[in-house]
Amino acid sequence: MITHDEFQTKTMARIYADQGHFELAKDIINKLLDADPGNEELLNTLAEIYKKEGDTPFARLPDLFAEWFDLAVKLNRIKSLRNIKARHNQI
Repeated sequence: MITHDEFQTKTMARIYADQGHFELAKDIINKLLDADPGNEELLNTLAEIYKKEGDTPFARLPDLFAEWFDLAVKLNRIKSLRNIKARHNQI
């Protein structure tokens, strides 16, 4: 955790967020917001950090799993149709 106040700047928070250290970035912005709660620029920076945090690869896992599941179901249907076609061709 950062202990030096001179390093707790909006720029430093953005650097941490860019490096994936979202908790450190949010801690800095929240401390700055404690001193200046109405600062719209800081609020926007905090929103950007939360957005970046959501852009991590892990944030997409539920969507990727749903897509994988849909593809697995479609593959199963294709295999079933191929089996039906093969049995029909034997008749």
